[in-house]
Amino acid sequence: MLPNPWSTIEERFPVGSVHKKKIRKIVKFGLFVELEDGIDGLIHISDISWDDNVKDLNTMFKPGEEVEFKMLEINKREMKISCGIKQLLKSPWESIKEKYPPRTKIQGTISGITQFGIFVKMKDDIEGLVHISEVSRNRIDNLESVFKIGDTVEAVVLDVDTDKRRLSLSIKHFEIMSEKEEVNKILKQTKPNAVTLGDMINIDLGDKK
Repeated sequence: MLPNPWSTIEERFPVGSVHKKKIRKIVKFGLFVELEDGIDGLIHISDISWDDNVKDLNTMFKPGEEVEFKMLEINKREMKISCGIKQLLKSPWESIKEKYPPRTKIQGTISGITQFGIFVKMKDDIEGLVHISEVSRNRIDNLESVFKIGDTVEAVVLDVDTDKRRLSLSIKHFEIMSEKEEVNKILKQTKPNAVTLGDMINIDLGDKK
């Protein structure tokens, strides 16, 4: 009696290992690759590319074509194997997180206004959200009365959620950080005890004269 190939499948195809195999079948939801005789792995359509616009797999792949992929999961009980192509590359959101750590100052253009906040498009077509609670220290009931699509705004990065693919920004904290930096600048440029209350007030009033 031949041994069950599923009993040692993880030894031949460990999770995380990379392989190059032929596509056996193309279906609407993904690609079946032939790992070995009688055992296929599924590359789900969501694991083919970091680009969400992948739709027609038949225009991208052909049966019999070899593809490189990474082993993602092995379910021996259900005899299902999950593989991925996009996992061979770093997620674009991982790169964004590295490029824009918290407190990074950015400049962008307002690309959308909703009841819950403002969408800001940065360079490289990266889009972040300024939640309404992070727009201003003052209460704003109607964002469209203050901002317009196409306006240039400055903000700071609060967080990059790579799993949810969200970039959170704050205009409010940008203003707070800028004021603190201005105060520190004045303190460094003046002698001890030489900073007056008028100096501090002018920091806030300088742009309002």
